[in-house]
Amino acid sequence: MRRLIGSTVVLFTVAAGVAAAQDAVLLRLSGTPGQGDRYRTTVETWVKGGQMASMLTDTVQPMQQMTMWQTRTLTSAAGDTLVWTLVVDSASAAFPAAPAMAQMADQVTSMLRGLTTVTRTDRRGHIYSSQITGGPMAGAGATNSSRAFYALPEQPVRPGDTWRDSATVAGGDGTTTYVVDFRLERVEGTGGGRIAVISMSGSVSGQSAQASLSMQSTAEMRLDIASGRYVLLTMEMNGAAQGPMGEMPMRIRVSSQVQ
Repeated sequence: MRRLIGSTVVLFTVAAGVAAAQDAVLLRLSGTPGQGDRYRTTVETWVKGGQMASMLTDTVQPMQQMTMWQTRTLTSAAGDTLVWTLVVDSASAAFPAAPAMAQMADQVTSMLRGLTTVTRTDRRGHIYSSQITGGPMAGAGATNSSRAFYALPEQPVRPGDTWRDSATVAGGDGTTTYVVDFRLERVEGTGGGRIAVISMSGSVSGQSAQASLSMQSTAEMRLDIASGRYVLLTMEMNGAAQGPMGEMPMRIRVSSQVQ
């Protein structure tokens, strides 16, 4: 009898845990104003053809590899509007497959170090405005859009639920259009340590007077549900840019993780 009761308790506990994991969750960005998170972000770029291909000595390694240490701080929160400040504290650059470009490393890192971007979003991640305010590029990069590439769902979701977001952003003499399909794959952990694992599949297309861009992307984001911050983002993009010098096929891989 004791064994039967014990087995029943175990089964009930497991069933309750599974049911809790399947409960709908509301995914929102959040945080404590004034507190920052440190991220290590790596961006790798491969060029598969075009004029740049003549500079490549290796087709396996990336042409360019950048690593940035960034501090992301929630500056203020008022209702549904959040203001974020992202600062590049330090950076490094390398050109593994294009040694001839190595002399550009110092120039690239000097442009990145101190780069400060202030962004206003809603709690789903939609961008209202973004402005570079610090570093050598201060005053550049202003955008205004009601959408962002990473947007959380409007309603609570369960594992397996999907949603879509899209945007057309104007900048300079052209526009860029994003279309992304999202899926909540699973919720890991329990209690205040739950992590929402979200997969993404989308496209980016851009058009200006002299160039065009067409990329397909896959990505995964891990969002800490309790703190409302992303703890890991990985993305892979494949496509090509078309310009005055012809087509340039490329691949881009991004990884950003809280430290």
